[in-house]
Amino acid sequence: MKLELSNVDGYHTYGYFEPMNHPEGYHALKVTSQWETAKDPGAEQTRFTMILSPDALNNLRTLIK
Repeated sequence: MKLELSNVDGYHTYGYFEPMNHPEGYHALKVTSQWETAKDPGAEQTRFTMILSPDALNNLRTLIK
């Protein structure tokens, strides 16, 4: 799933969240950015990636609440 987290003056930040096939119960989290006035405005740059175990996912949910 891709979700736009913010858009400030053409600087977009997106979050991706996907379940992983292996190990079971784990998820992949990725944060990217895209700048409309860049040389290649369609390109996204990865800012952060993380593999979340079920416990780590619960901790993230607690943090966000």
